[in-house]
Amino acid sequence: MKMNWLTLVAVGVVILFFLIGAGCLEQENPGVTGNIPVPRHEIMEQHLQNVTASIRYSLIGLDTNMSETAVSLGRSGISGPDADTILKAATASHPAILTIITYDGNGTVRAAEPENAKILLGQNLSDQDVVRVALSTKKPMMSDLFPLAQGGTGMSVAYPVYS
Repeated sequence: MKMNWLTLVAVGVVILFFLIGAGCLEQENPGVTGNIPVPRHEIMEQHLQNVTASIRYSLIGLDTNMSETAVSLGRSGISGPDADTILKAATASHPAILTIITYDGNGTVRAAEPENAKILLGQNLSDQDVVRVALSTKKPMMSDLFPLAQGGTGMSVAYPVYS
């Protein structure tokens, strides 16, 4: 089973809460953490740091990818064959990207990938909070989690495109 980055983040958060809740991150006596000897405690801390670093690097990669995609769309325009090529490449670049769209200043979808997302073309999404906030702030942003139509939860990342 292939894990996406949201699952990885969720696992990391669960591990963090478990470790904190279990008290294994609190050191009461030097040399002993509860009933856990320091070497084992240090190993657990190292595993937690590795999970945290993995999540951080995945999110940095996703952010960089979306930034570069926005710059490319600024050169090509947000719709048309060139935009479709850019969106296809972006969708294929990271396993966490399920759908990628462009919308204009009114919130109308101008391009979408993958193929099953093309049903969104021409729809006005300005009534959705994340679109409304992205249009008003004109800054990169990440939404809160929301339920996905295909099941599970997701979030969106919005980057303004300037030409």
